[in-house]
Amino acid sequence: MRLITCHGGKIHTTSADAMRAGRAGVFSFGLTALDRLMPTGLARGSVHEILAAEGSGMTFAVVLAKAATSGGEDGGRGDFKFEISDLGFEIKNQKSKIKNPLPLVWCDPHLTLYPPALAAMGIDLGRVLMVRPGNEADHVWAVAECLRCRGGGATVAGVGTLSRIGARKLQLAAEAGGGVGVLMRPAEMAGENAAATRWLVAPAPSTGGGQRWRVELVHGHGGCVGQPVFLEVRRETGVVRAAPPVVDRPVPQEARA
Repeated sequence: MRLITCHGGKIHTTSADAMRAGRAGVFSFGLTALDRLMPTGLARGSVHEILAAEGSGMTFAVVLAKAATSGGEDGGRGDFKFEISDLGFEIKNQKSKIKNPLPLVWCDPHLTLYPPALAAMGIDLGRVLMVRPGNEADHVWAVAECLRCRGGGATVAGVGTLSRIGARKLQLAAEAGGGVGVLMRPAEMAGENAAATRWLVAPAPSTGGGQRWRVELVHGHGGCVGQPVFLEVRRETGVVRAAPPVVDRPVPQEARA
């Protein structure tokens, strides 16, 4: 893939690999279907937004946070195992291959997080720090303080209304700390601040045996915007995989009679 950019009135081209190598502090999902959407990688020291209906973005937040805290420049690639199936690429835990895992901070003022669900998806609960602020003002302040800490790998938080000043404070805190901010926000909040990437997540029909979501990159420099990817998770195994969309099949002729 060749990337085309314009600087100073001149057109420049480069490869995705060269651009990734020239950027310090990036990570990738470790899942081909998602990494194709951001071939230059996702930036550390930045805030990334997940726009979804209440509860719909939780699984994708875990996938993003796991990649950000797995250690190494290529994020989750040392943490995931790929398997080809009839539905695409599967991700399975390879905890022994995680290099220098970083702490994960989860700000949860409303007690909505179920920690065993994190463990089922391969998150080591021994490196998870739970923060439970008492009110909304303290919540935003706590998120900023966690982002500013240089010892953290990623900070996940659900944030509703956020002023431009508040959004800027979170971005500056992430830049100072060098970690990754993952904000889960209502879908109608799109465009309120300049997150490094913005992802739209919505439930999708499933074939049974798991839950499925439609994930689309709606903002990200150098990314493939508007190309949806479908993720499916099996509750009994915690395996997350990319899968094709469920399509409508024509009704058999005998069924119409």
